[in-house]
Amino acid sequence: MKPAVIILKLVIISLLASCATSGSPPVSYYHLYANTETLTQLNSKATYSLQPVEIPEIIKRQAIVSYGSERNSLNISKFHLWAGDLREMVYESLIILLRHQLPQAQISAITSSSKNDSEFKLSIQLQEFIGQLNGECSLRASWQVVDQSGNTVIDSETVLSINNPDASYAAYVLVLNQLLSEFSQVVAKELSTIQ
Repeated sequence: MKPAVIILKLVIISLLASCATSGSPPVSYYHLYANTETLTQLNSKATYSLQPVEIPEIIKRQAIVSYGSERNSLNISKFHLWAGDLREMVYESLIILLRHQLPQAQISAITSSSKNDSEFKLSIQLQEFIGQLNGECSLRASWQVVDQSGNTVIDSETVLSINNPDASYAAYVLVLNQLLSEFSQVVAKELSTIQ
């Protein structure tokens, strides 16, 4: 074998080895959770079914998405990932939060195979659920409550924002959790007015 070919192979092997041992940061996984510690219980004895929650396309990915330094740019992290499907985590968290706040109501999850006997259907569309690391984070949602006859009982839009004082992804996820909790309080308060 020619010396130039041997040297080229050694250079390629050493480059590959250095890439494999480079100091890339470890991947961190995050999960939304339903923190019910500070929530007030309200009174409602109605039955509700929560439709699957819609979330914006841009955040339907495993990578955690945040705004860049300007809100017209996005950061899609390679090393900070959701531990599961974000849409499912939002949905499950909202069910837990609403059930905790409305303990006498029946709040059920709707699946494609489930029978719906609820008095009211609740549908939620999150148009925004994102923010900046070390900046403002926002939740903007349209949500509706429809009775069994198809009449709209509530048709509302909610906009919430919280300043994230920290540049870490752990703090960012905590702020998103807090936004979801505050949104559930708005929804629960409105649901408690339905008799």
